[in-house]
Amino acid sequence: GGAAAGGQTYTATEKGYEGDVTVTMTIADDGTITDVVIEGPDETPAIGGAALEQIQAEILENQAVPTDTVSGATYSSSAAIAAAQSCLDQAAGN
Repeated sequence: GGAAAGGQTYTATEKGYEGDVTVTMTIADDGTITDVVIEGPDETPAIGGAALEQIQAEILENQAVPTDTVSGATYSSSAAIAAAQSCLDQAAGN
C-alpha cells in the first residue's frame, strides 16, 4: 500500500431532459470507483441538477450505479444512470 491508486477515466454521454448529461468516472486498477463527475449544464438546477448530485453521491458511496431514478427528475437521472453504466461497461471491456 501507500502508493496512489492509478486507474482509468471513462466518459459517456446520454440525452437528458433539456440536453446532454455527461458522466466522467475514474476507476482504480482494483475496480474501486474513485471519482465521479456528472455534468448536465442544460438541466434545471433545482430538479435535474439536484438529481445528478444525488446520483453522483450514491455511486461513490455504494461503489455501484443506482438502478432507481430520482423522483421528479426521471429524464435527468435516467440519463446519468445510463451514462454511468456505460462507463462501467467500458471499464469492464465491453
